[in-house]
Amino acid sequence: MKLIENPTMKEKRRGFNLDKLLKTDRTWSQDTQAQDSVISILQKSLDGRYFLLRNVLLEGLEIPIPLVMVGPPGIRVLYVSGARGVFRARDEYWEKMDEKSQKYRAAQPNLITRTMLMGRAVDAFLSSHVENLPVSESVLMFSDPGTHVEMQHPPVRIVLMDAIDRFVTALLQGRPFLSPQQIQVIVNLLSRSMNLPQTEKTTPLKQDAFSMKDEEKPKRELPSINIPVPNDETAIRLVKKVPITNKQWIILGCMMLVNILLIVVFVFLILLNT
Repeated sequence: MKLIENPTMKEKRRGFNLDKLLKTDRTWSQDTQAQDSVISILQKSLDGRYFLLRNVLLEGLEIPIPLVMVGPPGIRVLYVSGARGVFRARDEYWEKMDEKSQKYRAAQPNLITRTMLMGRAVDAFLSSHVENLPVSESVLMFSDPGTHVEMQHPPVRIVLMDAIDRFVTALLQGRPFLSPQQIQVIVNLLSRSMNLPQTEKTTPLKQDAFSMKDEEKPKRELPSINIPVPNDETAIRLVKKVPITNKQWIILGCMMLVNILLIVVFVFLILLNT
């Protein structure tokens, strides 16, 4: 997997409500530290067909999208949290269990809403530049093995630390939705938004045992060949010119005799049954 990091954190124009959601959040720095452990796992498990862009700054956002993964199975917008405790994801509600009362209470920030907004921001950006792209999947991941989440129809995918291996396996075995050319276009768009050089020039796709080499090669059209079809008289003359030996006549005679015997036996069986 190729990791592309944003070297600078330049502020851009406001215009998306994700900014206000994140600017007042003290856990933002804690979550950026939690990304490192998840990134190391992804780098060891995914091959060169996958790209992971970190801190993607999109037009209209002051706060970057932490992680965007682009590969054959599609686009994944990943938010990695370092939160610890027992949580409940109930639809779009995000709650944490109070240790004293042992009851769930609304937790801030709402990681469900945060992850959803990031996915929508990436989709809006890409759809304004490229048509017919599959919608991204928003994934909320946790780096702390002591975190537990009770799930009741959450609108985003939730992956705990002990389930990251299964998440990676599902990616590798999943159906491909993006061609290498589409992946390159998406990565270039996101890199350009971070003022980075396009990966087509600096970091080409690696070739490995998993690469879809057949899709990267241009398909050549086979030339059409016109074969003349002889008419009836020409066909008869061609057959008469074909020499037939005595041995071939004997074989043809035996084949005809066998066919006649089979017909006789078949008729005899029918008469017996009637």
